[in-house]
Amino acid sequence: MEAMQMTVQKVLVTGGAGYIGSHACKALAKAGFVPVVFDNLSTGWAEAVKFGPLVVGDLLDQDAVRAAFAEHQPVAVMHFAALSLVGDSMKDPGRY
Repeated sequence: MEAMQMTVQKVLVTGGAGYIGSHACKALAKAGFVPVVFDNLSTGWAEAVKFGPLVVGDLLDQDAVRAAFAEHQPVAVMHFAALSLVGDSMKDPGRY
């Protein structure tokens, strides 16, 4: 009997080092997926990435995004990357 080769399905989670993204990663892992976090860590925390690899990069860097897709070949993308700090948005609304 041939050994079954199980392919691990990965999901790219932008902003996965933030509060909501990290909880999405937890749910993905529980469902059997490997979440690959793509985050620039501007408002997220590397310590929040517990269920799969962390790729530090910025969504504005097309080469970094392409490299993440090439390396991890995700079956889906969940997008949580955003600027979401209320205090900062009041200081610099143009950035938001």
